[in-house]
Amino acid sequence: KRMIKYVILILIIINSNYLFGQKDSLYREYNNQGKLILEGKIIVNEKKFTEVRVGLWKRWDDTLGYLKFTYNYKNDRYHGDYFEYYQNGKIKVKGYYDYNYSFKETKTKNGNLVYYEVAYGIWEGYDLTGKLIWRSKFNKRGKQIKEEHF
Repeated sequence: KRMIKYVILILIIINSNYLFGQKDSLYREYNNQGKLILEGKIIVNEKKFTEVRVGLWKRWDDTLGYLKFTYNYKNDRYHGDYFEYYQNGKIKVKGYYDYNYSFKETKTKNGNLVYYEVAYGIWEGYDLTGKLIWRSKFNKRGKQIKEEHF
């Protein structure tokens, strides 16, 4: 009985990236020069043949290579903190997406459904030195309800 527990424990450790038929995978994308430009985590459901973005994602500038954006996903939708950076590493924009409110759908003129994320809550912009230069507030529908400039 004790041996069975150890065998099960070893199998769990070896297959720790599998959960209920889903596999965690690290997604990486490179530019033509072989530089990493996008990195994040996806969950692959092998039974349904689907991939869903989750957790922290990072995007680097294609040509200069500096970290340009960090953002989070929950079930393939933006959720959580969003940051955009200057080349010097200082924050350019910070904001927040809420999984429950930041997803909108609309129909185009030809009837196709289009889905997109919208800002939610407080968003702020900074200059190259890190000084706050603007602040905006968005409601649950992504409509800007307040804007301040400093």
